[in-house]
Amino acid sequence: MLRRVAAEELVLVSSGGSDWLAGSGQARKVEGGYRIDARKIFSSGCPSGQLLVTSAVLDDPQAGPTVLHFPVPLNAPGVTIHDTWHTIGMRGAGSHDIVLEDVFVPDAAIGGRRPQGTWHPLFHVIAMIALPLIYAPYVGVAEAARDLAVRQAMKKRDDASLPSLVGKAMEVAAGAVARHRRLTSISGGRRGRTVGRVRAGRLALRAAAPAVYAWMLEGLAWGIQETSHDSPKCCGRSGCPGSRAPRGASS
Repeated sequence: MLRRVAAEELVLVSSGGSDWLAGSGQARKVEGGYRIDARKIFSSGCPSGQLLVTSAVLDDPQAGPTVLHFPVPLNAPGVTIHDTWHTIGMRGAGSHDIVLEDVFVPDAAIGGRRPQGTWHPLFHVIAMIALPLIYAPYVGVAEAARDLAVRQAMKKRDDASLPSLVGKAMEVAAGAVARHRRLTSISGGRRGRTVGRVRAGRLALRAAAPAVYAWMLEGLAWGIQETSHDSPKCCGRSGCPGSRAPRGASS
């Protein structure tokens, strides 16, 4: 399959937005393969993709609920892209819903199977390779916001709110380090350390949001104050309060 992807330059679409350990959708065993019914949300890139890499849950009489992993051509009978991705600023992601209705998947196309809801080495590979690529843009945005906040802070050394903002940033950093150590010590082993780093990264990004948001609000408030009509930097337009003559002055 990988050789065909490379040779034909196929664009793969992942259903990771709706599938994790539990999986989603239903698989029914039929002669020669399976019938799939599912709705896959956040299928980024699907308008230009050729192959959906996804999964569905089979109610196996012997093994119990089992997640099957397989590819499905996006032009296969029963596959429909629903125009649901109406967003501001991320329209180009094309993360529409993909609906699979009674789609046939042959036995030979099943690339993997695992128990539903439990950790599997497949997700260890995802954690090592895919998740750092996914998190990278968020880290870049956070670093850029930090640099911007620092540059703004250096211009306002007498601002009384700076110690509080710095304290929040230090608290976030210390919390992320502590969570990372705790998760890696609990998980143990090379796989556990990798999983711990991924989970700690998630927690750190979530914890950093309030501090970054506070920086942004503080900078916005400062910018509004600097350009206020009541400030010395009045725009000078007619009717602007800052340009009015002092009370008692003759018109």
